[in-house]
Amino acid sequence: FSGQTSYCMNPRANAYIFSEYNIFDNCKNPMEVKLGAVKSYNDVFNNCKGSMDGTIVTDKSTKVNTNNKYANFDTNSSLCYIPSGNYFLQTDTSKLSSYFDVYGGTLDESKTVNGSTSTEGTQTPTQPEDPTPVTNVYPIASATVQGRTVTLSWNALEGAEKYCIAYYSAGRWKIYTQFGAYQTTYTFKNAPIGTFKLVVGAKINNEWNTNDLSKRAVTVTVK
Repeated sequence: FSGQTSYCMNPRANAYIFSEYNIFDNCKNPMEVKLGAVKSYNDVFNNCKGSMDGTIVTDKSTKVNTNNKYANFDTNSSLCYIPSGNYFLQTDTSKLSSYFDVYGGTLDESKTVNGSTSTEGTQTPTQPEDPTPVTNVYPIASATVQGRTVTLSWNALEGAEKYCIAYYSAGRWKIYTQFGAYQTTYTFKNAPIGTFKLVVGAKINNEWNTNDLSKRAVTVTVK
């Protein structure tokens, strides 16, 4: 999805959407949920704004609460092929755009689908070259734990207007606190006992970067 100005995923009529390894670039309302549910696994959100109502999961087998007839079909091998893993999936998010440019959108003219051959607007795909690595546009955090005191530290990001700390709970990320860009550490005192995930976000050009939340998260255990 690129430059969408209305919405990207919207499960109207109480639908259920499973989305994995999709890119949302400069989009409005990537996940607008009023009925039904959206389960997002390893999607990439770059410079997006508006509704992010879907459930972002870090474990593909996580189930989402919804009364849709085919809810969580993606975890049920009797309903679909996804649990088997028997399909091609580009999991390197740095290559998603280049792969889509080559393989997405049109059929090769030699491809026949349902008895019809695509003959217009076609091109023969070639293997894309690996793109040049992109410098991270989000803070890289680390954590230290001493008893029930947890200290998060991260690198200062050029152009950052604010930072925030979010935690993962009940299948989604929630903002815990936010503060000015002058701060690059934060200390939790009397943290709850248990294991939880934290992530540091940066606001640049008045937009929070939500790219690769699950991959850049820090797992903390308090005993």
